[in-house]
Amino acid sequence: MRIVIHLGGPDAPLIVPIAYSYFIQSALYSLLDGYLARWIHDEGLAVHKRKIKPLCFSRLLGQYIINHERNQITFTRGAALVITSPLQDICQSLATGLLRRGEMVIGEHVFPISKLEAQEPKAAGTSILVKTISPVTVYATLFRLSGAKYTAYFSPGDPDFLSLCRQNLMHKAQALGWEDVEEPDLSIRFIGTPRIDLVKYKNIIVKAHSGRAWISGPMQYLQLALDAGLGAKNSAGFGCLELLRSDSVQPGGNPVDEHSYRPYV
Repeated sequence: MRIVIHLGGPDAPLIVPIAYSYFIQSALYSLLDGYLARWIHDEGLAVHKRKIKPLCFSRLLGQYIINHERNQITFTRGAALVITSPLQDICQSLATGLLRRGEMVIGEHVFPISKLEAQEPKAAGTSILVKTISPVTVYATLFRLSGAKYTAYFSPGDPDFLSLCRQNLMHKAQALGWEDVEEPDLSIRFIGTPRIDLVKYKNIIVKAHSGRAWISGPMQYLQLALDAGLGAKNSAGFGCLELLRSDSVQPGGNPVDEHSYRPYV
């Protein structure tokens, strides 16, 4: 399930910091029921000593102007934000919080909510065409000869990219309590060369990739990628997908604004 929040409008532009993902994450936690917010932040879904937070969100989507001197982005006609979760309770709690407040606080700014939509795009068949509405990141923590840890990020052309995406979806399925879970036979084929995005989140730079891609595999795992996000760091605003086509079936819901914020740093 997903909800689409429309913030501001033609007469209410949005001004946010360039690195705004953490502020949106904080805003979403503040909108959730207190118990749910604490559970997602502190516990989440546990599997193999991993903690999976069942929440994913997009970039802010809309027409924008970037001011590097002020470190700001202005969305001149408002913006849309897509939030997804495989757990309906989370989306319902967010919707309740948004309807009750009628506004969303991002950093130091308060923005009115002009519209709220609920969508349930469905994967049908064994192939879906998607657009990343927040970039996909895939990484592993490795060790140097000195014993020091470092993070290795993988690109869609690397074999480890696909392998880790498969493992990630399998772990999500296990955490959600699916029975007889196996690593899915999944393929991901980007159309053209995916764009590299360097995203500042808190005090780190995360390497991620954006574009359009065909994803093929078991239908339930395609649906899981739509609901829970693809790759890692979904609850920090990575891996959110928009369904463009599902075999020959049109996606449910209306696509969000094609104008999207591209630069991250």
